[in-house]
Amino acid sequence: MKTLKKVENSTKKQSKTSIIKASVPTLTLHDLRGIVIILLKLYTFYFSL
Repeated sequence: MKTLKKVENSTKKQSKTSIIKASVPTLTLHDLRGIVIILLKLYTFYFSL
Protein backbone atom coordinates (compact mmCIF):
# COMPACT_ATOMS: atom_id res chain seq x y z
CA MET A 1 0.00 0.00 0.00
CA LYS A 2 2.82 2.41 0.87
CA THR A 3 4.57 1.85 -2.45
CA LEU A 4 1.30 2.52 -4.32
CA LYS A 5 0.91 5.83 -2.50
CA LYS A 6 4.48 6.79 -3.37
CA VAL A 7 3.85 6.04 -7.04
CA GLU A 8 0.60 8.07 -6.95
CA ASN A 9 2.38 11.03 -5.37
CA SER A 10 5.20 10.97 -7.91
CA THR A 11 2.75 10.79 -10.84
CA LYS A 12 0.72 13.65 -9.36
CA LYS A 13 3.86 15.77 -9.05
CA GLN A 14 4.88 14.92 -12.62
CA SER A 15 1.45 15.80 -14.02
CA LYS A 16 1.42 19.09 -12.10
CA THR A 17 4.84 20.12 -13.41
CA SER A 18 3.96 19.01 -16.95
CA ILE A 19 0.75 21.08 -16.83
CA ILE A 20 2.73 24.10 -15.63
CA LYS A 21 5.39 23.56 -18.32
CA ALA A 22 2.67 23.23 -20.96
CA SER A 23 0.81 26.36 -19.84
CA VAL A 24 3.89 28.60 -19.58
CA PRO A 25 4.74 28.73 -23.33
CA THR A 26 1.07 29.42 -24.18
CA LEU A 27 1.33 32.73 -22.31
CA THR A 28 2.18 34.82 -25.34
CA LEU A 29 2.87 38.55 -25.48
CA HIS A 30 -0.75 39.07 -26.51
CA ASP A 31 -1.99 37.39 -23.32
CA LEU A 32 0.44 39.41 -21.20
CA ARG A 33 -0.76 42.61 -22.85
CA GLY A 34 -4.35 41.62 -22.05
CA ILE A 35 -3.44 40.97 -18.41
CA VAL A 36 -1.69 44.35 -18.18
CA ILE A 37 -4.74 46.11 -19.67
CA ILE A 38 -7.04 44.37 -17.15
CA LEU A 39 -4.75 45.36 -14.27
CA LEU A 40 -4.67 48.97 -15.46
CA LYS A 41 -8.48 49.02 -15.73
CA LEU A 42 -8.80 47.65 -12.19
CA TYR A 43 -6.23 50.17 -10.97
CA THR A 44 -8.02 53.15 -12.53
CA PHE A 45 -11.41 51.86 -11.32
CA TYR A 46 -10.04 51.51 -7.78
CA PHE A 47 -8.83 55.12 -7.74
CA SER A 48 -12.01 56.48 -9.36
CA LEU A 49 -14.07 55.30 -6.36
